Amino acid sequence: MFPLIEYPAKWADPSEHHRALDPGELEQMLAKATYPALLVVKEPFAEMPARTGCWLGGAPTLPPEIAWPWVARHTDEATHPMHFLAQINLASLPFGEDFELMPRTGTLFFFADYADHLEGVPGTASVIWVDGDVSACPERAMPDFPEGWKERTLLDVCFRRAKGLSQMAGPFP
Repeated sequence: MFPLIEYPAKWADPSEHHRALDPGELEQMLAKATYPALLVVKEPFAEMPARTGCWLGGAPTLPPEIAWPWVARHTDEATHPMHFLAQINLASLPFGEDFELMPRTGTLFFFADYADHLEGVPGTASVIWVDGDVSACPERAMPDFPEGWKERTLLDVCFRRAKGLSQMAGPFP
């Protein structure tokens, strides 16, 4: 969790929102809103050295006691599993001293729901941090989608799109 940023009281005053900032204020505002970052790049050549325990796609070495993330689409009940995106071994990354909010050990697993792209809405995502060595864990395949999932999802999307169109156009005669 990122710390709460304390801004000067005058920045909360709406009458101050449209004035030009002096260079000192701009520098102060950017300093408060800036966090260190790492750029993750997929290496295009097989002969280039890779980071041990890091990869994009494929299957994760998610420990068996950690539940695979599922999506609850428009309901409280899980409807389908998320797709695995990436696994990053934090010990293999070149953290600087300014990365105080990021753990230095363990592995991050990234998952996302690709089905939301059907609706053009931001998707559901999950990041799982496992503090420990996962190198001995076997690769896990994504769980099977429930029977009839695709048909239910497409019908749901079509229904909500039609409902949205009818609300935009008003009642149909």
